[in-house]
Amino acid sequence: KIVGTDPFHPAFMLRIAMDETSPKVTNYVMTENFETGEVIARWTDEHGNWERRLLASRPDNAVVMSISGPKGKVGCEVWIEIDHPFVQPEITARDGWISAHTVYAKGKGGYDSLVRVIASGGETRVIEDTLNVSGADHVLLLMQVETWRTPLPKEQSEAWAFSPEHPDFGSGHTTNCLPKMKQHLVGLPSDYDALLGPHAKVHGELFSRVSLDLGGSADRSASSEVLLARAAEENRASPALIERMYDACRYLTICSSGKRPANLQGIWTGTWSPAWSGDYTLDSNIQLEIQSLMSCNMPELMESYFQLVESWMPDCRLNARKFYGCRGAMSND
Repeated sequence: KIVGTDPFHPAFMLRIAMDETSPKVTNYVMTENFETGEVIARWTDEHGNWERRLLASRPDNAVVMSISGPKGKVGCEVWIEIDHPFVQPEITARDGWISAHTVYAKGKGGYDSLVRVIASGGETRVIEDTLNVSGADHVLLLMQVETWRTPLPKEQSEAWAFSPEHPDFGSGHTTNCLPKMKQHLVGLPSDYDALLGPHAKVHGELFSRVSLDLGGSADRSASSEVLLARAAEENRASPALIERMYDACRYLTICSSGKRPANLQGIWTGTWSPAWSGDYTLDSNIQLEIQSLMSCNMPELMESYFQLVESWMPDCRLNARKFYGCRGAMSND
């Protein structure tokens, strides 16, 4: 019997219900800046102009969202959802914070999620597990997720990552990261641009190391939607579209590389049941994920791949003993 691996999954679903925005929206545009790693959505309604900005900061290990609109009109309800039979979340909202201490029902530990909601002006109230902001000029969300593991007895798992002998389970390993996470978020600037600057510098330095010029300058200002529609109509990809695809793939690789290399879906799983568990598979998939790191002049991002493979070696040696009764290492995928 083949048992699937534990899937990579979202930590939580962030829900935001805006108070004052009108259903009649005009001038909506969303942009994704490959050079800075920032996503921006702008629109207009009868109340005025609105904007949401989002980044996942590399240097500060936090996801940051800014919500702005007409002065004194920014209001929203913010809550998080975690819904799966194999996880047991304890979600709490209080004093501008939403926290979730989540334990895996089948063992192996869990993870902690923390959202800080900072409103400029207006009033912030707690209603059950929801933060309700009203009458503000601007709202800033700071978010962080940290995982933690617990050892398993040998009869439940022989995997090295969960062995009581693993050095991670020595003195001082934690089963609740929330206090340290709160301290970290409190220490961050409560200003979006102050957080964007350091992130854009680190992300942009990686992104700008290489470029591809196929002579697509005439169409480079066109949106991706326009370039894709034109390719479908003409049955060919323009030089500008190929350049855009090169930049997009490099952007996705950078965003998904950190403590671990990119897996099958990168960081955009969005579901509790991704195809093939969104896992690392060695039949060529992870090789395809990392093959451009050297040609794109990002060799330091290879380190996470080396560390990942090295972390598997104790289990590969166990496979060799179990399957063939011999020394060495065995991996099957």
